[in-house]
Amino acid sequence: MVRLIKISGDSQRRRRGNRVGQRNFAVILCGVLLSAALAFQARAQSLLSPADTETWSHLLDGTAGAERLECVIEPRKPFLDFTFRFTAGFVVRCPWKEFGGKESTALFLIRVTPEGQPPVLLASRYRLRAMPPQLLAGTDIRKVKTEVDASGAFAVGAGRYVVEVLVRDNRYRVCRKRWTIKASGREQGKVPAALKANSIEPLPIHLWDGRSASSGKGLRLTVLLDAAPINSHATKLRAWDQLFLLDSLSSLLEQVPCQSVRLIAFNLEQQREIFRQERFDPSDFDGLQQAFHDLELGTVSARILQQGQAGVDFLAGLSNQEVIADPPADAVIFLGPSSRVARKIPKEALKPRETSAPQFFYFEYIPPWLRGREFPDTIAYLTKARDGTVAKIHSPSELAQAIQKMLKQAKTAEEDKGPA
Repeated sequence: MVRLIKISGDSQRRRRGNRVGQRNFAVILCGVLLSAALAFQARAQSLLSPADTETWSHLLDGTAGAERLECVIEPRKPFLDFTFRFTAGFVVRCPWKEFGGKESTALFLIRVTPEGQPPVLLASRYRLRAMPPQLLAGTDIRKVKTEVDASGAFAVGAGRYVVEVLVRDNRYRVCRKRWTIKASGREQGKVPAALKANSIEPLPIHLWDGRSASSGKGLRLTVLLDAAPINSHATKLRAWDQLFLLDSLSSLLEQVPCQSVRLIAFNLEQQREIFRQERFDPSDFDGLQQAFHDLELGTVSARILQQGQAGVDFLAGLSNQEVIADPPADAVIFLGPSSRVARKIPKEALKPRETSAPQFFYFEYIPPWLRGREFPDTIAYLTKARDGTVAKIHSPSELAQAIQKMLKQAKTAEEDKGPA
């Protein structure tokens, strides 16, 4: 099990009373494994005492002569997420052979120091399950090339920070890295800041509370959530990707008055649904999060890669289900990052409409670094083929604008139906 432990700083910060909360910090660590023999899970956070803080700080600083653990720690640059926070993070990669196929534990220590402010610490503990005996027998573990890795993310305000990460296993071997991050960008001046400069906060997932669907009035909504990484060249759904998907879904549902929500999460490259709930409500976020954790984007089979057109057929099938649904949704919304799959949809793959419902929309998130280099992906082609609307989203404010335009279109369509 993974134990997440939040450490709130030193005595100087404790004297500042309610300002402590502005600098508290938490990491969501998400294990993504290439083998079903291993598993990571997260537990709740707990605040440590000042004495524990001093002990853990000493451990972070006192490992100069320790044996090296052959792992790699890769920093990730901060980016503005859909809740107006800068999200920074890292990935830790370790060869499976480092642990000899045996059950092991690893301690993660993370220290973040804002410019001109005291440092903040977090600790977490991982358990790696042993390789099953039937797999270990006859296997030369030294030749196994599989990696085990984990990603972490935290929220910061604008400013500069020093980040230090130390990994220590139960054999007292260590791997560490220190780097500097700067949170800034042109989008910062266009949206209200969620965090003060040089501050750190916990990174909880902002989840929809279900209020917009509690009245029984509004739109019948279907959300087709593309469970893909923000970086189209990435092969795994990292902690920040999962947070982005959950936050953008929550933002959408909070702003759309709906009487019902059907949610289907899918992965286009694997050409499969990973989660479906006909009447989605806040209690279903746990199942959706678990589906994200279980998704292994790096294991697309050779059969799927050889099929070529199958990704098109899979998407066409999702839209066909919505066209023949009884009753149909008022609006079908594709939501997610721009896909690297860019094939057009043949007309013969689409079932013809019998009514004007549902209307199709695609809220396509395009990372800022791709602005000006945007090309239609397969979901955009499908949406256009269904006479739908594609909204290119680069920022939180553009998502809000796209949702309002969608509501106006949906309202117009409802008025055009006239009285029942």
